Amino acid sequence: MVNPFRPESPMPEPRAAAFERVFRADHAALVAFCFRRVDDYELARDLTAETFRIAWSRWDEPRRSDRAWLFGVARNLIGNEYRRRAGRPTPFPLDDAEALDARAESRFDAIEVHAALATLPAAQQELLRLTYWDGLSAAEAAESLGITPAAVWVRLTRARRAFAHAWHDQNPQALIVPTRTHP
Repeated sequence: MVNPFRPESPMPEPRAAAFERVFRADHAALVAFCFRRVDDYELARDLTAETFRIAWSRWDEPRRSDRAWLFGVARNLIGNEYRRRAGRPTPFPLDDAEALDARAESRFDAIEVHAALATLPAAQQELLRLTYWDGLSAAEAAESLGITPAAVWVRLTRARRAFAHAWHDQNPQALIVPTRTHP
């Protein structure tokens, strides 16, 4: 006899296993992604949890990349949080170089990079963050932003060029601009 208070299996195994695999692979990256944008670890964890709640409720919908889709959902939730807090007297900043997590600081270890990045338009900053900080491929960044991979490559080329100019303007003595050829 089946116990109505304890279901045999609340989730079908293939769906649950796939979700768990994605959760294990991307949870930490999503927390870091959210934290870099909201500067509040608990809020970042809450946004990540909400991202995975939404992911579970829409898990069966077709998509090209689970990872890119998750980053897109998290990005939308962060935007919702900014809009929700817009009326408050002290909204938190979109990007604060002093508030970055230790992993990001050690990885990019120069405040000049953050200063140069801050001079770029928001769309270019976001694309560079998605590809360099968050490690999304061009296809994943495209899906996350709702554009084509070809558009990502064009925009990424422009963003790299703009960053290189900003970097050189702030560091005229620098001989090498720290850019990467492929996301």
